[in-house]
Amino acid sequence: MKISWIISSLKHWTRGKITKTYTEDIIFKKIILTSVILLLFFICNYESLNCSQPATDSFLGQTPPGGTPIRFAAEIITDNFYPHSKMIISPKGDRFYWTTFLDLGGSDKALYYSYFDGKKLSAAKREKTLSEYGILHFIFSEDGNRILFSSLQPYDKMDGKPVRAVWTCEKTESGWSKPQPIEVTVDTDWASLGSVSINSAGDIYFSGRVQGETAKIYCAQCANGTYQKYEPLPEIVNTGITIDPFIDFQDRFLLFAASRRADNIGIIDLYISYKDKNGNWSQPTNLGQGISTQYCDRFPMVTRDGKYLFFVTSHSNHFPSTHTHFYWVDARIIEKLK
Repeated sequence: MKISWIISSLKHWTRGKITKTYTEDIIFKKIILTSVILLLFFICNYESLNCSQPATDSFLGQTPPGGTPIRFAAEIITDNFYPHSKMIISPKGDRFYWTTFLDLGGSDKALYYSYFDGKKLSAAKREKTLSEYGILHFIFSEDGNRILFSSLQPYDKMDGKPVRAVWTCEKTESGWSKPQPIEVTVDTDWASLGSVSINSAGDIYFSGRVQGETAKIYCAQCANGTYQKYEPLPEIVNTGITIDPFIDFQDRFLLFAASRRADNIGIIDLYISYKDKNGNWSQPTNLGQGISTQYCDRFPMVTRDGKYLFFVTSHSNHFPSTHTHFYWVDARIIEKLK
């Protein structure tokens, strides 16, 4: 809408209508001027509301979800990927990593990432430095200078024999240091180890299966900078098969995946347990229809700002499958379930 057209229209409308009285003439002109200012104000605001500016609350260039889960970055994590890890987001929020099976046989995995340049995400790229150490899933420390992960690595104290444990790497100028174990997690009885998570106190939560037992969630507490021997979480949490822990950074709640529980909706569902002021865990709550499906739901995590909940769903009786994707949803569901 042209400003000149507005003024011309007002002149046409007022032509012959202004009175001969000086006072009335001044008042009428003030009314016209006020009308023009108000009209211009509404026009400018209308145009600003309808402009094609990018959303200020976008996350990694993606439009945030509401209360219904939607697929995340389908143009990057295409149907050719079969995710098998949590969404791993760098502390700077400028890239994310994920582990994928390379085929539906589930025999080989690889670590990929995508970089956000402030406008869009890059195409998926294979991570090489960490892959050289066989690291396929990990978490960042708060400052991003350290990563933690579970893995089978050569152990110097056993003459290089590979052992399962939670390991760390430090960031260097050329990449990442050689993996070093969290000593209290080294155990030759481990049959497998899974996802790792850490809170602000440094306590390490991880899933693992000891020979002859089902998978459980364990915690190695950090006291005055020293890790204590890992212990399983109480039975109220470790009922059925429990895997994929995510501990809230402030230690307020624990998200995990579980099967063989009385309230399972599908094959593997997502659960949440809240910690009270005395350190006791609540009876886990199934995240329910809309999050948990009749299939396999795994690898929950919440972004550091607490806004978004990510997870992986297979939409198939098999994991992985051609329908295995990352989904995300508004994390306020966590407070609603409390």
